[in-house]
Amino acid sequence: MANVRASLILGLLTVLLSQGCVPSMKTNNARDSTTESSRDRVLRALDGLSVAPELQRCGYDRADYPFSSSLEHTLILRYGGIYDPYELRWYDSRDSVDIEHIVGIREAHASGLCSDTIGLYVPARFVNDTLNLVFVNRSINRSKGGKDAGEWWPPHNQCWFARQIVEVRNAYQLSVDPREKDSLAEKINACDSFEMEITSTPYPSFLTDSTAGCGPFANCTELRKAYPNGVSHHHCAYETRLDANLDGWSCS
Repeated sequence: MANVRASLILGLLTVLLSQGCVPSMKTNNARDSTTESSRDRVLRALDGLSVAPELQRCGYDRADYPFSSSLEHTLILRYGGIYDPYELRWYDSRDSVDIEHIVGIREAHASGLCSDTIGLYVPARFVNDTLNLVFVNRSINRSKGGKDAGEWWPPHNQCWFARQIVEVRNAYQLSVDPREKDSLAEKINACDSFEMEITSTPYPSFLTDSTAGCGPFANCTELRKAYPNGVSHHHCAYETRLDANLDGWSCS
């Protein structure tokens, strides 16, 4: 009887293994020995992009990409203030920064979003996707313009920048032109980390020497006379009582 029971158990295990129901030790060991590095993952994602020239004659209408200004608050909450990763710099006011699309809108349009098979909701989703948004100094944003990574790199956070480009292009099935792919591959191969570098101390030390002063201001009407866009929680004029949404921004 024992021999019969053993034969039945062995037969059952054989069937389960043949159907993939029981993992083998060999498979687990192989998986453990082939763990990808972060560099390998980004390179593999880059290799997964279609390589094609940009569509130069693809009609572009900025109105097809409606942007929600409410995303400013989302970015402020994400970083704890207005942070420019291209400069490694904190700002106390939105007056000096733009919201930058890492993969530019026109660039994305010419890389696949102008396709007739793309629904109207996709451009709207792209332009408001925080995966592709960051605060940057206006002068830097202007210098970048419509350039891609084959033509322009930020002075800091280049490895993070490269990873974001690859992730955004994969997320929206955007092609990459040969020059940009070569530039990305060269940069990625030199990277050990792809995390954003964030300086620990806001710049400058917000802002006891402000010409508009630190207040106190009686209300938001008075504060906006000095700071039309309000102030972040890094600013010396910030007060919780003037932060109605408790989002780290007084009188926004």
